[in-house]
Amino acid sequence: MKKIRFLLFSLMILIVGFANAQHNLMPGYIITNDHDTIHGLLKYDRDVKLTNRVLFYENKKTKNPKIFTPSEIKGFSYSNNRTFISIQDKIDSSLVFAKRTVTGKINMYVADLKNPESFNIFLFRSDIALMVELTPPSKSIVKKDYRTYQYLDKEYIGKIAYLTDNQKPGNKLNLLKYKQKNIKKYILSYNDEFADIYPVSAYKDSTLYSIDILGGLPIIFKQEVTHYRVSMYVDRTLMENLPNLSFRMGASYRYFNAKEETDVGSNCFWELQKRHMISILPLGGRFQFNTGKVVPYAYFLIGLGISIEYSLTFSDKFIDYYPVFNAGIGVKFRIKRNNFILFEITP
Repeated sequence: MKKIRFLLFSLMILIVGFANAQHNLMPGYIITNDHDTIHGLLKYDRDVKLTNRVLFYENKKTKNPKIFTPSEIKGFSYSNNRTFISIQDKIDSSLVFAKRTVTGKINMYVADLKNPESFNIFLFRSDIALMVELTPPSKSIVKKDYRTYQYLDKEYIGKIAYLTDNQKPGNKLNLLKYKQKNIKKYILSYNDEFADIYPVSAYKDSTLYSIDILGGLPIIFKQEVTHYRVSMYVDRTLMENLPNLSFRMGASYRYFNAKEETDVGSNCFWELQKRHMISILPLGGRFQFNTGKVVPYAYFLIGLGISIEYSLTFSDKFIDYYPVFNAGIGVKFRIKRNNFILFEITP
C-alpha cells in the first residue's frame, strides 16, 4: 500500500506542476484593421472560445500573448487553413469571429456562440454585395379557436431562398433542418452549379487519431506469480470542439500464472493455475489536459471480457464471459510532436 500511495502522490505532483504549461500553439497569422498580415503562433482553441478572442504569440519564447478581439483585427488563420473573420452580428450589433466553412458563389461562416446547438450562420454572395444572417428557429405559442398550438419560426429558410434566388427545389429547402452539416451540404450543392466561375471548397474540422500501446506489471510483486498486461487503445479527438475529450476504444490482454493452495476433500494440494484474460473494449472516453511536454489524463472503457483458465495440476479448462469496466489515470511525456512515453496506473 505504501508503494501505491507514493506513486499516486507522485502522479498528482506531476499533474499540478504541469497543468498550466504553455500548450496548443500552431503557426498562423492575423490580419489587422489596416489590412497588414502579421505571422506568429496562435493558440489552438475551441470554436466557442475563438468567437470572442484569439491569443497571439510572436514566437515560442513569448510568455505573455497578445489578446485580440473582433473589434481589433479583421481576422486570423491557422496553418491548416482554419480561418476566422470579424463579422457584425445584426441581432445585437456586436462583433464576433466566425469560422469559414464553405467558399464559392456563396461563402458560409459560422459563429459558435455558446454550444453546438447555439450558433449563427453568415452567408455572403460573391457576385453581389449581399449578406444574410441565419439564427436558430424560435418557438412560440399560438392560441386559436380555444386551442393552443406550438409554432416554429423557420425564418432561416426564407433567407436561404432569397440568397439562392429560389433556384433549388422548394420542397427540399422546406425540410432543411437548422444544423451546420445540413445547411453546409445545401450551400455546397448550390455552389457546385457555379463551380466554373466560383471555385468551390469546404473546410473539414480537424480530427486527430492516436494510438496508445502499453505494457504493465503489478505494483506489488510476488516471486511465485507471473502476471503482466498488454493493451492498445485508439483515440478519436475532435480538435476544434472537444480537444480535451477523446472517444476511445481498444483491447487488453492479461496473463496470470501462479501456484494456489486448493482443498480437495480433506487434503491440500498446490495447484498450478494459468489464466488468459482478454478484454474487448469498444466504448469509452479519455479526458486529458492540454499541456506541452507533460499531459495528464484519465479514461474509462466498457466492454466484454473473456477469461480462459487452466488448471495444470488437474488438466481442467474453464472459459468465462463477463462485462468489464476498465479505467486508469496517467501522464504522457512528449518526446516529439506526436510521440509520447506513457506512465499509467490502472486497476
